[in-house]
Amino acid sequence: MPTKIQELPAKDVVQHFFAALRSSGPDAALEFVGDDAVYIAVLGDDFRKYLPMYGKYIGKKGARDFLHSLSESFDTQEFITQKVISEGNSVALWGKFHHIVRSTGRDFHSDWALVCEVKDGKIEHYQFYEDTAALEAAFHLPGRAERVAAVADAS
Repeated sequence: MPTKIQELPAKDVVQHFFAALRSSGPDAALEFVGDDAVYIAVLGDDFRKYLPMYGKYIGKKGARDFLHSLSESFDTQEFITQKVISEGNSVALWGKFHHIVRSTGRDFHSDWALVCEVKDGKIEHYQFYEDTAALEAAFHLPGRAERVAAVADAS
């Protein structure tokens, strides 16, 4: 017999995920994450040494690590969802946000987009897009060309 969460439309699952994240934090939001979920944040794993939230995170533990890295890195001032589109199990959202980077005190403003796939009331795929140049500037990272070259040389 399905639970209430399993019966929710996909867009409601994603919106409940964000509501739980805002009101109660990362661990509460995990109620809406599948055991085998894939969370993809902007750039590949090779760039994680520069920013902890970059890369691919697998499973509920991976989602927890990703969400905790966000809460440790940012003091969110504003997170606005401007539009949600849903068809079947697929959900696309976009909006804008304003964070303050805890380690530098710098502002990070960006438009954002998110694509999710939901199955049985759980987010199974989560891929987030944002202004990475603004993110890296807010973290006061060295030039992108140098980082890309360093990652390429290490491969």
